[in-house]
Amino acid sequence: MLEDTRRGAARHLEALRGETVPRPNRDQAAPAASLRELVIRFNLWGVGVDLVKDDNGQYWAVDVNLAAGYRDTGLEPALTNSVTASLPSE
Repeated sequence: MLEDTRRGAARHLEALRGETVPRPNRDQAAPAASLRELVIRFNLWGVGVDLVKDDNGQYWAVDVNLAAGYRDTGLEPALTNSVTASLPSE
């Protein structure tokens, strides 16, 4: 699995450099299984959501990323305070 991650990272770097990167042929279920393994292995049960506010004051989710879980770490109060302080006061 680590080797797949390294190959994937290399493909992304090549794409960022503008190089043509052929996509591997994979079974449709394989990416979902790989993602599930990644979530379990690295405890990525949370998600990070990037929001943008349009000219009408409407918020839109523009990106969602897996994030490490904080359950039972003792960091929950600090994380809650950080998120709460970052929320718009509207």
